[in-house]
Amino acid sequence: TVGAARTMHAITRTYGLFSLAVPLLGVGVMFTDLGYYMKAGALHASILLAIIAWALLYFVITPKQAVMMAGLGVAGEDELADDPDFRKRADKAANLDWKKAKGQLAMFSGIFSALWLITAVLMFFI
Repeated sequence: TVGAARTMHAITRTYGLFSLAVPLLGVGVMFTDLGYYMKAGALHASILLAIIAWALLYFVITPKQAVMMAGLGVAGEDELADDPDFRKRADKAANLDWKKAKGQLAMFSGIFSALWLITAVLMFFI
């Protein structure tokens, strides 16, 4: 379980970094032909949804994963177990309702996936 948690957290952090490229490239594409793309509502909606999905991943999912990992006694790949932030997360995890936390993490991950799916569908309409 600990190895799987560490791997999933590393994948989430890496994916979060690379997923930021999607809205940035979308804005770059928009500036290639302003006359056409400024009127393309699907492009604007997909960029907005990609930003919302990225923010959800960065500000909700990754911190929840970090707290749950600290509760397992596992630090992330660039974190040390004697780091004060790790200790804060471990203290927070000690009072955590694990069943509820797993459910919330699954819910937010599902919302994240749905936002990406909607973004992909909208890209076909451009």
